[in-house]
Amino acid sequence: MANEVLFNAMEDIAKQIWEKLRHMFAGKSLSNKLFLKEELLNLHIKEGGNMMKHLSTFNRCIAYLKRMDMVYITKDKTSLPQSYKNFLMTLMFCKSTLNFEELVQDILMHH
Repeated sequence: MANEVLFNAMEDIAKQIWEKLRHMFAGKSLSNKLFLKEELLNLHIKEGGNMMKHLSTFNRCIAYLKRMDMVYITKDKTSLPQSYKNFLMTLMFCKSTLNFEELVQDILMHH
């Protein structure tokens, strides 16, 4: 088989596989929505954990939920460790509104 033919065949197969994976894992199915909500609900960083990795995971969950046209709000729950309790209370009482980007910057400065 000529290299060009082989390359084109591999390219077509790769596209088919990618579409199948996208449909299975990035679709707006109920199981995908429940999986993402569960992942966000169970997201927690341990004391001394990698805050950048934690925020990246959090952002990914939120972005995927938005892409599925979902809004998910958790009340009275934080994924931050206990050492952030006073920091979060200060933020809540000192600011009338919280912008997500500002909140991330404040968390990283506190860390």
